[in-house]
Amino acid sequence: MHARISQLLSRFKTGLPFPEGAMAIRWETPQSQAELPSVAVIVHAHYPDVAVELLTAVDRMGVAFDLFVTTSRDDVSDAIQHCVLVNARTVTVFNVDNIGRDVLPFIRCLDTLDLSAYKAVLKMHTKKTVGETYGDVWRDEIINHLIPGVTDAKAFFAQFDSAKWGVLGPSPFLLTNARRFWGANRARTNSLRRRFGFTGKTDSLEFFAGTMFWFKPAALGNLAEIVRAEKWENERGQLDGTLAHAVERVIVDVARANGYAIGSSNAPYRELPDAATAANTYPGLR
Repeated sequence: MHARISQLLSRFKTGLPFPEGAMAIRWETPQSQAELPSVAVIVHAHYPDVAVELLTAVDRMGVAFDLFVTTSRDDVSDAIQHCVLVNARTVTVFNVDNIGRDVLPFIRCLDTLDLSAYKAVLKMHTKKTVGETYGDVWRDEIINHLIPGVTDAKAFFAQFDSAKWGVLGPSPFLLTNARRFWGANRARTNSLRRRFGFTGKTDSLEFFAGTMFWFKPAALGNLAEIVRAEKWENERGQLDGTLAHAVERVIVDVARANGYAIGSSNAPYRELPDAATAANTYPGLR
């Protein structure tokens, strides 16, 4: 009930600052005696059915992981509590307001969790894009390109032993065509870029649409500081032009500025497309 009241009150606020303090824990499982896994999974969940679908897909990798979930909804929390995850060593569910889509909760996780012991971290969310037809298509394609199967998992995680890789994402969703994919986000993205060591051109663009990817904690270690002074819009179903959309467009830039390379999560792990290729598009805009 408290989460629902907070969500309703947030609809009357504008220019919302970065939340101070630790996120409230709804519930968590006790730590098992098992060794700390090398993999962590961060999921922002707004739809209970999709949350269960995502977590089931992650569990099928057959790799031990620690799970961190952010949500504003009681039904999501309940669904996860009843979801049987064989490979999850621990599960922690945090309560957050419905602000900043999946991006602000993700940044709050980076800000408050010690992820340094994990070799690889997966960032996901229950994308639906309510009112549009492409959300479910995007999500299904992203999952297929993002989560390795049991037979591919060992080779996939071996990539993170290399010092160069910082972010691995689904190659069909790496967008670099500035003519098509800036939307209403160029000015705000470039404002964020001025806060870190971005050396590219202001009209260049490189981001994983859908904002789901694997990363090394050090690759995005300063992302929270970059956005801390920004104001977040109240949730009104916006499809473009929010701070979340701008942050989505600097994640790859931040990793590169921190000295890391960007790669494909696809199996087989093929090269990423560039703006000159016909592949530089995604479902819903073909």
